[in-house]
Formats: sequence, structure tokens, C-alpha cells
Amino acid sequence: MKIILELIVCSICPLPGLEWPTIDTFLSSLMFLRLYWVTRCLHLHSRLSYDVAAKSIAGMNRVKTDTKFILKRTLYLYPGLALAIFVLVFWLIGGYILRLCEGNFGDENLRSYYNALWLMCVTFLTIGYGDVYPITVCGRLMAILTGVIGVCVASMIVAVISQKISLSHAEERVHNFMARTKHARSLKITAAQVLKECWFLYKIKSMADQDKVIQHQRRLSAAICTLRRLRKEQRVLQEENGVSLDDVAKISQNATEMVRGVGQSQQRLTERVNAMELRLEQIHKGIDVLTELIIKRNETASNETKIENKTENV
Repeated sequence: MKIILELIVCSICPLPGLEWPTIDTFLSSLMFLRLYWVTRCLHLHSRLSYDVAAKSIAGMNRVKTDTKFILKRTLYLYPGLALAIFVLVFWLIGGYILRLCEGNFGDENLRSYYNALWLMCVTFLTIGYGDVYPITVCGRLMAILTGVIGVCVASMIVAVISQKISLSHAEERVHNFMARTKHARSLKITAAQVLKECWFLYKIKSMADQDKVIQHQRRLSAAICTLRRLRKEQRVLQEENGVSLDDVAKISQNATEMVRGVGQSQQRLTERVNAMELRLEQIHKGIDVLTELIIKRNETASNETKIENKTENV
């Protein structure tokens, strides 16, 4: 089925002798489907296509090293470069297809390749100024496809940026440690402030200055409220820094995979030891048979020697 589909894609070309511009435009646009050869080149020039160790590791993990996996790996390793190349190539090809579609029947402005690229750009970015727009069915379909792909690429760019600016596990641990240290220091300072205000109130109660008493009571109330807020934040911080169920599941899954791998290696080692024992038994049997043959040969030779001696004596 794949061979038939590939033959159909490779056989598409404008037919000579036809005087229908729409069919020529449609066939010329479909010729860009041959760009799937680029993915095949990526697959053939990838390390996974000729490295035996990588193929065996992929086979052990039940991963198919096909073109889909190669594209995923390329997007994972070089997301920005891959998206930039895809957007640039899509703009150039889309502008050419728009110029083909609108060149004979559409707006005169779209007969210029520059204006077609401008329409591709504003449609891809979902802006749509409306100064230039397609008229033919082919051009409108291309504009719809450009808008859909533009939305998909925008979401992928957002995902790439969020992945780049997110903290790694080590950086997150450092950030949490610094946050805990800062919070503990603030908690100690606030507790000392509460004790200080309590001591001032104890000393000022015997005095007749009510203004200072009210002032220190307000400071004490503010310090107590701050202390309660910091304790609440500390509980929340401890809950956030605790081990979640997802982490426990990941750790247990990794441990299970490690135990499974150790069990498989032990099984392979046991099979090799059993094979070596079988070979050693075969070698021992061969040595025993060879020893018996040597003994029989020596006995035969000694008997022949005795017979010869007897014949000589006679």
C-alpha cells in the first residue's frame, strides 16, 4: 500500500496538452507532496538507521525507529531551529501556491509573489488586515490551511518557550532551599519582634503613658498577625515541597524497571552459565572417550608386542 501511494505521489505532474489552467495549477500544487523525501533523508542520515547499539536499545524498549520517531527526536533536540525552518519553507511554498491559484483568475495584486507572501504572513499570524484576500477556491483553501497551521505552530512555540523557561529538578531544589531559608529567617525575626513587644508592654504597664502602651499593643498585634501568616505559608511550603503521589509513582516505576532489568541480566547470565556447563560436560565426555581409546590402543599395542615376542621365541 505504501509503495502504491508513493508511486501515485511521485507520478503527479502537469499533463502536457491540457488547456485548463485550474488543473495545471492543482497538479503543480500537489507536486510539493514530494517533500516527504526530506523526512526520508533525515531518517537515512540519522544515527538510528545504522547504529546497531541504538537499534538494539530501541528494540529492548519496544520503540520503532521509524520516520515518526526521528521527527519527534529532532523536534525535541532542536525545537526552535526545526520550527523556524518549517515556517520559512511553508511561507515560501504557500506564497508560490497562492500566486499559482490567483494568477489567472484572482486579484491582480496576488499575481506578485511579494503580495502572496504578505497574505501568507498575515494569515499565518491570524492578523488578517483584509487589504489582500484570495478569490478562487484553491486560494481560499490555501488560506484556511495556512491559518490552521499558524495556530498549531503558535501553540508549539508557546510550549517550547514554557519548556525553556521552566526550572529543572536541580534548579527547583535550589529555589526551594532558598525559599525555605528566607522564610525561616523571616519567621525568626517576627518571633523575636513578638517577644520584644511583649517585653516592652510588661515594662510599660506600670507607667501612666497610655500612648506608648497603645502603640506597643498595635505593634504586638501586627507582629502576631505576621507570625500567623508566616506559619501558614510555612505549612503550605512544606506541603508543596513534600513528595507527591506522582513522584512516588515515578520512583516506584523506575525501581520496578531497574529490578526487571537486573532480573533479565541475571537470567541471561544463568543461561550462559548453563551453556558453559553443558559444554564442559561435553568436553569431559570427549576426554573420557579419548582416554578410553588411548588405553585400548595401548592394550592392543602391548598385546601385539607380546604376540610378536612369542612368535620370535618359537
